[in-house]
Amino acid sequence: MANSEWAIAYPSGRSEYLRFEGFDHRPIVISFDPIKKKRNNIFRYHRRLRDNEEVKHLVLEAWNSDLSDSVDGRLSKCRRAISTWSKVQHINRQAEIDDLRQKLETMLCLDTDNHEEIHTLNQKLLLAYKREEEFWKQRSRQLWLTLGDKNSGFFHAATKNRQACFSIHPDKAPGPDGFSASFFQSNWNSLCGKIISDIQAFFITGSLPTKINHTHVRLIPKITTP
Repeated sequence: MANSEWAIAYPSGRSEYLRFEGFDHRPIVISFDPIKKKRNNIFRYHRRLRDNEEVKHLVLEAWNSDLSDSVDGRLSKCRRAISTWSKVQHINRQAEIDDLRQKLETMLCLDTDNHEEIHTLNQKLLLAYKREEEFWKQRSRQLWLTLGDKNSGFFHAATKNRQACFSIHPDKAPGPDGFSASFFQSNWNSLCGKIISDIQAFFITGSLPTKINHTHVRLIPKITTP
């Protein structure tokens, strides 16, 4: 697929044959610059965790581990607990996917009539991917990128009608602490006491913690595909 001139133009180019998945052909990926810079991972509370009882228990324990701590300090403890748990779960999920992919690879390389087994493995692999679908959907933040800051009547109406924590869309982009509205909505019974008391304290004292209004401002080009 490439000649010597191509090799000279792209000396660091590499080609990689991927595994069989869903078809009996291998995809090929060509990278022009295979050296990837390591990036620091940014914490994000993913909506798929909202119904996970184990995560809710972790949040409850972390939130109440130090009753004298501030809301920001408690959120930091929750963030660490969820991050540690997520790493373990990710390793387990990835191991399951890798195992299914390897089995599928082996079956597709055999010379025997094994269409039923291949179909079963494909279905299991599809289910494993679907379990990750909500995670990647939120990571893409398609809803947020689509709405952006368009100056539309709907945008202004939605802003005026927002009341309380539970009317905020759970998938809207989170702030610097990584927690979206979904975190507070799904764990409200555990968090509400301290949060409400801090809000009441603000109306009494007139002062807010310095980090409470920290946010990320991202300018989105007003084009069809920003």
